[in-house]
Parts: sequence; C-alpha cells; structure tokens
Amino acid sequence: MGGSVGSPILHVFSSFEVGGAQIRFCDIANASGDRYHHTIVAMDGNFECENRLHPAIAWEKLPIPVVKSHGISFANLIRFRRLLKTLRPNVLVTYHWGAIEWALVNRWRSLVPHVHFEDGFGPEESPIIQLRRRIYLRRIALGGNTRVIVPSQTLCDIATQRWSLDHDRIELIRNGVDCERFHKSADRTFLRKAGITSDHLVIGSVATLRPEKNLARLIDAFRCLPSDLGAILVLAGHGPERLRLERLAKKLGVSERIYFLGPVQETELLYRCFDIFAMSSDTEQMPMSLLEAMATSLPIASTDVGDIAAVLSSENRSLVAGCRNTELLTRQLSVLACNPDLRVRLGMLNRERACNEFGFSSMLQRHQKILDS
Repeated sequence: MGGSVGSPILHVFSSFEVGGAQIRFCDIANASGDRYHHTIVAMDGNFECENRLHPAIAWEKLPIPVVKSHGISFANLIRFRRLLKTLRPNVLVTYHWGAIEWALVNRWRSLVPHVHFEDGFGPEESPIIQLRRRIYLRRIALGGNTRVIVPSQTLCDIATQRWSLDHDRIELIRNGVDCERFHKSADRTFLRKAGITSDHLVIGSVATLRPEKNLARLIDAFRCLPSDLGAILVLAGHGPERLRLERLAKKLGVSERIYFLGPVQETELLYRCFDIFAMSSDTEQMPMSLLEAMATSLPIASTDVGDIAAVLSSENRSLVAGCRNTELLTRQLSVLACNPDLRVRLGMLNRERACNEFGFSSMLQRHQKILDS
C-alpha cells in the first residue's frame, strides 16, 4: 500500500473480487497515481482484486462487520452512518446494488458528496426483469444529489425510465481500454505455459463463472460445432459455476477439448492466443473483456445483450444482432471458424473501433473530473 496522501475517497463494493467494475477501478487508481487516497470496503471481506493495484498507490482496507439479510438492515445503516461521520471522505463512491445501504445512509442530511456506479445485474435481475422492491429502493437511495455513473445506453434508459432518476444526475461514461497494452501478435506462449500445446483453432472467453454469464450456453454451442474444425474452448476466470460447468462438459462429451484456466491476471497475453472471442451472457452492459478482445484484433461471437452489438464494428455487429440462444451462437462460431479471412478483417475493424471510440484516456479524464468536482 502506497504512502502518498491524496484526496480521500471511500469506495464501497459488495465484493472486491476480480470483476469488471473492480478491474476498472484498479486501472483508474493506478493511472491516477497519488491524486487520491483510496479506502476500500468489501462487504463480503473478499479483497482478491487488490493484487491489481500498483504498490505505489495509496490505499487501505476497511474491514467492517456486516449484518447479512434479505432486506435492509437497520444495524448496518446505523453502523455505516457512524463510520461515514468518522471518516468524512471527500467522496463516497458506491458500486452496484450490494452497496445500496451506504447510499441510503447518505441520502438525507448528506454527509459527503456521493457517486454511485451501476454496471449491470446479477442472475436475479435483467434489463427486462426488474425487482419492484429494488426499483423503489434505488429510486429513493440514488435520488437527491447523487451522481449515477453508467457505462451503457441500456442502463441509462433504465435509470431514467424505470428508476425515475433525474436525467441531469446520470452520467453515461463508456468503459475504456488501453489499446497499447492489448494488441494482436502470433504468440501462443501463454497457452503452452497453461499446459495447452494444441495448434488448433482457439475459441476463448474471459468471465467470472457466475450464472448470469451462462457459460453453459457457450459450452453447448461449442459442442454443436463440426468436429473437423479442430477447435478447442478456453475459459478463463473462476466463480461458483466452475464445478457445474466442468460436469456439463463431461456430460456432453467435450471435456477433453475444453480448458478451464482459472483466474488470469495477464489477460493481454491470453487474448493473443485466441482466434475467436466468445460471450454467452444473459445480461451484460459494456463488458471490459469485450473491449480488451476488440483491442486485440479479435472477431466476436456473442449473445445480443446490453450495448454489445452497438460497441462492435458494424460488420461484426451484423453477426451478433438478434442472437439470444444456443443455435444462433453456434452459427456465429461456425461462420467465424470456417472463414479465416473474415476473422482477420473483423478483428482489424474491431481494434480500430476500440482505439478510436473507447480509449482509456478519455474514460480516465471523465472519471477524474467527476471525482475532483
């Protein structure tokens, strides 16, 4: 943990596990240097993503007892309010539904400026299915002077139309990617390090193994590909679904062609080993892994959820549009697998779009402007 003292910011995550929002925070913190001093709360005590913070960054953990309940805990509200009074950060930053109690305690007689990030939903919600209780609580907790940051137009529309939040308090800030870090090269060293020696066609995905990612759909779509394509499927990430997915692969008879790598920190080396990047989620908004794959000049096969189709290059977008099931995902994978020239062309167009439209520096400046103001 670094020692420089910058503007104090309190960040509250339901979990500081490795995920899109946590990785984005680490990238912004690392790029900001000693501009801020970060205090991080992980409601579940998981600080796995701390390894991605540069040693020079000034930050600290704040372990606090949390009452677990299916609703709002008054004991939590009292404890969090007292902590907020004691700490008095320059900014309170909360992330997703899991930190909603912190938003509530700062809602009336506000102690500090508040910024809230919404990046998407877990398995119990989607852009179509919204829990009524959560709609009302978001409407209450995120009202007032709270600034709400979203990465997708889909979430922006939900915040204004479903949660009835003031449009002037919502900021649409697209995620950004460091295109210098992610670039394509014919290098499969990383796969050899992982024990994969095959020179076959590599279909890859990078995701937390949670139900809403629906990697079972991807495994099933992969199973339906013609065997003479010589494809393997590489899944990077970990989570509660891993054992179930491994059993499914064995049941479907494809376990020998599917590799579970677990969490990978140097993802830029992994993407270079892929020929196709695949996503099979039930719900997404603007996933960081998608941008990283695009910046690595990869063609994309994906379900059509959130802003994914809108983010892709127009030619790749036509492949994704309307894809919501296994059959269509198999068709995408097959088209890309059978057309190496198409893969190269789509990859180049995707990288061009990622670097021109979704660069890291633009995202960084907008985040810093909000935190500083």
